[in-house]
Amino acid sequence: MINKSFETTALKNTISSDDLLLINKYSQKELSADEVFTFSVILCDNEIDRDFERFSVKSLDRLAELYIGKTAIRDHSMKSGDQSARTYKTEVICDTERKNSLGEPYVYLKAQCYMPLIEKNKDLIAEIKSGILKEVSVGCAVNEAVCSICGNDTRKSACSHKKGKTYNGKLCFYELEQPTDAYEWSFVAVPAQKNAGVTKKFSGGDDLQIETEKQLKILKDENEQLKQYAALGKLYRTEKEEKLADAFCKKFSSLEKALAQKLFAALSFDELNEILKCIACENPVISKPQLKQCETETKQKSNSQFKF
Repeated sequence: MINKSFETTALKNTISSDDLLLINKYSQKELSADEVFTFSVILCDNEIDRDFERFSVKSLDRLAELYIGKTAIRDHSMKSGDQSARTYKTEVICDTERKNSLGEPYVYLKAQCYMPLIEKNKDLIAEIKSGILKEVSVGCAVNEAVCSICGNDTRKSACSHKKGKTYNGKLCFYELEQPTDAYEWSFVAVPAQKNAGVTKKFSGGDDLQIETEKQLKILKDENEQLKQYAALGKLYRTEKEEKLADAFCKKFSSLEKALAQKLFAALSFDELNEILKCIACENPVISKPQLKQCETETKQKSNSQFKF
């Protein structure tokens, strides 16, 4: 279990007039400071999370815009009855005294949220104040997930690198770029990000269709490449079967080549190679010793005086 240094923080109900003005943009009736409970939450940051992904600072700036007015729920439930709070203000903060794991200044997205002081929210407010509810997760959509090793957008082109693995001393992770939508944020038990507790969803509406088409194109390209490799492998095996069939027909002259080929078609590639090795051992190519020729020539010369 990873301890997080950033948590949901309950704010004292000393709401400024400016904040109250922002809150009342989302209410049907004019709310006073005594009618609302406010708190702050770290939604996401520029640290590499448990999924080996992270938001760039530029993405955090965009998410700050998208999350204004978005609702808070529990465990990403889509039921309207599970809505508990609303975001009325966001801020991207750079902590100059802290670095992330890449040695960059630590940057995070902070949200100010409110909920009405009604009977239904009493237990929820108590859980937030006591620290029971503190880890959060966001649901959003992004256009790009860029590989830190090769720089490819993994959602548009194939990438051979695996998240979480190290290549030449460099960790592979995906940089999440170009957020297009923010759906909600939620209180969860186990978030993905180590500090902010962020899990991500890259689907929804038109984004899902676009993403599916991109992934299908990648799969089709990879399938074509695999077909080419398979064709080359089949050709190589056919040559091995032909060679083995010729060797058996030479050994057994009455054996038809077509029958021999049927016998070898059922064998694995390793079995074909093993039999070819055995045939090669039984029919070694023996070079004629150099001394043999000299010996013969010597005999011919030594007997020449007895020939007429």
